[in-house]
Amino acid sequence: MTQYKEDTKQIVANELQSQLSTVTELLDAHLESFAKETGQSRAKKSRTDNKITLNIGGTTFTTSLLTLTADQNSFFAGMFNDELSHQEPDADGEHFIDRNPQQFHVILDFLRGYNVEKRIASLDDVQRQILQDDVDFYNIGGMFDLFPALKRKQVVYIKITNLVDIMQIFSSRRMDKYFIVQH
Repeated sequence: MTQYKEDTKQIVANELQSQLSTVTELLDAHLESFAKETGQSRAKKSRTDNKITLNIGGTTFTTSLLTLTADQNSFFAGMFNDELSHQEPDADGEHFIDRNPQQFHVILDFLRGYNVEKRIASLDDVQRQILQDDVDFYNIGGMFDLFPALKRKQVVYIKITNLVDIMQIFSSRRMDKYFIVQH
């Protein structure tokens, strides 16, 4: 009886491993496809194409789509990915995000290519913590080096259509952050 249980466990384990490998391969293929598509679409757009207005906690910021999606693993890359979700603006033409706006200008300037290290160093502890929390929330990987407490995250953008998709995704890999969009 014990040998039967062990054999059954091994068969189930092998089957699960096979299924996980299949899902992992599919995820890798989607990531590769996503990287190619975003790279191609960026090449076609100029720096000022697609003006975007964000309403961060009641304060508006205007920038370009290219600037917002400069970090391909960021919250904004997922938010404005046409294939996955592309959030439409509200009636005022703004994209609302319920976050503290106090330090968002630092993140935006970083995405625009400015060196923000001195500005970050000049912040008091409370403001630096707000900025660190926002860098983590928006997953701005290039800024993680400026905050030693933050760990880089592997982000996967996945379009799901049903609960089975979700179960397969979360059983396939252990990742810190997912941006999942349901259609």
